[in-house]
Amino acid sequence: MTASAKELAGLDPAQSASAPYRQGIYDPCHTARTYAELLSRAELLLAQGEPVVLDASWSEERHRATAADVAVRTSSDMVALLCTVLPQIASARLATRPPELSDADETVGAAMTAAMPPWAGAIEIDTSASPQEALARALAAVHPPERNVSWRFRRSQLEPD
Repeated sequence: MTASAKELAGLDPAQSASAPYRQGIYDPCHTARTYAELLSRAELLLAQGEPVVLDASWSEERHRATAADVAVRTSSDMVALLCTVLPQIASARLATRPPELSDADETVGAAMTAAMPPWAGAIEIDTSASPQEALARALAAVHPPERNVSWRFRRSQLEPD
């Protein structure tokens, strides 16, 4: 289950909605609505014991705080991963990214980076290396060896209504 700005605006995901930073369907009002829907859907799944991954920029502290509240309400562990990359690699990736993956360009990416406040408690994952290395780092952060918890999710055996 996902929630995207394009979905909520009734746009096809492959349709461009590019706009300057914090404008168009990415203005503060639309962004707040997108995060509210994302967290609402996540809360429903977490309340049923489902694991969720919330992939977003989380560039505003208020959205991070709301996500933490959802985790508390659903008795869920929350692991915040802050993916970072060298600016020149980010620029190259944004320049070659297919349009259906993101409307952000280099200018928007630079503005987002400059405006993002520090994220205390987030575990930084450097994505400059290979996707496999970044994934290994993320999995180690989500399931550190000292916790000795299986990373495999086991669906509950509830009978249907």
